[in-house]
Amino acid sequence: MNATQILLELLRSGQQPGGEVVQRALRSPSSPPEFFTLLSGCHWAIRDRRLVSLAVGHPKCPRHLALQLVHHLGWHDLLQVARWPRAPAPVRRQVERRLLERLPMLTLGERTSLARLAPRSVIFGMLADQSLRVIQALLGNPQCTEIVPVRVLALHPSAEVVLTVLRHPKWGLLPAVRLAAVRSRQTPLAVAFGLLATFADPTLHNLSENLDLSESLRVAARALRARRVGDRDQGLRKTQSGSTPLASAVSPPKLEGQ
Repeated sequence: MNATQILLELLRSGQQPGGEVVQRALRSPSSPPEFFTLLSGCHWAIRDRRLVSLAVGHPKCPRHLALQLVHHLGWHDLLQVARWPRAPAPVRRQVERRLLERLPMLTLGERTSLARLAPRSVIFGMLADQSLRVIQALLGNPQCTEIVPVRVLALHPSAEVVLTVLRHPKWGLLPAVRLAAVRSRQTPLAVAFGLLATFADPTLHNLSENLDLSESLRVAARALRARRVGDRDQGLRKTQSGSTPLASAVSPPKLEGQ
């Protein structure tokens, strides 16, 4: 009998194997589905969330059983399973849904910790969180992409959130994020005016025609674009007036005897 067969016999007889033996089996890719079925009937195993999380995320665990066991996990265990590449996709999706269902029950500290490491689908479910700490954690999440700060700016009626996004060393430099900030009515006018200078002329033109913006912003965008055009025209005239015709710039060669 090999180790797996001995373990199965112990479980069938209702005995409790050593914890290390069970964990090794839960981490082994060759553990058979029967092992997970037997383990799920053991009260001592169901009470140990570490064992349950390993079982839920194992690709050999029967699908219906894994989905049932999800309800025995705490938020930290759910996060762990959601981040495991080996966990089957349907199980990860169920785990992510469960995490989102648990959000209202989590403390601020727990939500902040979750936001730092949450998978992408959970990130989008946390964008409306009213805590600035949670928003800051989401922006620092390795799974965060450009659309996250853009949607944060659209969702939050808070100047503090706008400034937090714009001060971020990565997201605050992106044109799409700055454009979303200018379009947000919560952005202080002084900040919005400063952002206008970072946009290219076509963007300024679009902003000057955007009726959702305040009149002062539209006027400022139009004036900045006009000034740029004027500066370019003036520079071109100076270049042309200061140029020397080729014929006069080259001295004629001296003839012999001159």
